[in-house]
Amino acid sequence: MKVEKPTTHRAVVLAAGLGTRMRRGSEEADLSGQNRDAARQGLKGLIRLNGRPFLDFQIQRLIEAGCTEICLVLAAGRSALHDRYEHLAERLRAERSGIRLAFATQHEPKGTADALLAAEEFTAGDDFLLLNSDNLYPLDALRRLIAAGAPAVVAFDRSGIARSNIAPERIAEMAIVTGFESGALTDIIEKPGEAERTRFPDAPLSMNCWHFPARIFDACREIEPHPERGELEIPTAVLHAIRTLDQTFALLRSDEPVFDMTGVRDIPALEEATRDIRLTLPEIEG
Repeated sequence: MKVEKPTTHRAVVLAAGLGTRMRRGSEEADLSGQNRDAARQGLKGLIRLNGRPFLDFQIQRLIEAGCTEICLVLAAGRSALHDRYEHLAERLRAERSGIRLAFATQHEPKGTADALLAAEEFTAGDDFLLLNSDNLYPLDALRRLIAAGAPAVVAFDRSGIARSNIAPERIAEMAIVTGFESGALTDIIEKPGEAERTRFPDAPLSMNCWHFPARIFDACREIEPHPERGELEIPTAVLHAIRTLDQTFALLRSDEPVFDMTGVRDIPALEEATRDIRLTLPEIEG
């Protein structure tokens, strides 16, 4: 079988979220010391699963998929998340593993498109992957996204998401993607209402898992904040790129589950989902 070579080796991981729902549930949960501290600070990436921080599993998956340069977009100000992953970056450099871990800062919580803009220098004008830090994506989907050869988005089937830890009521509220008749993305319906859910009952879902071209940064600069949420959002930038910049995004359909780290109740399911993932990243004490 012919093995396709990766078309990009860079990835940007959005890890600047405030973790509001994680913090909200931390006081009532029965958590160990490290996980209790991480939850109280809303640092979802530091929640330990089978002895290792959740974000380690994300980075491991990206490396296995073919990424050698990974940028974490973090919130302004020092945190245990900064300390832990800067230490990991130093270890990776010292051990000459061929993996580079870089950082960018979102100075204010202005939305996902604003967070992405913080990583523009890191991407150096090349294509790159973009994904959330609080979702555990299937390895096959990441490999297909890297090897797509062009900008693309993974569209996840509802049946696959239903096998994860995401509740049915949340699945119903997730962003719908359309365009399978042409094979290219035509629309993203964020927070669909009853009318959209009725019109597209079986449409796959976007979970912010992209192969982006460099021109996405132009789109992020040109959009206005969402009229209700007041944030600069990646779906708005994508639709602007399609409709104004003549950019196309291939649709890559996946029927695999995506696990989500939103609150403390998600920890047991994610412990099970990560149990058989073999980590090769150096362990950082503390």
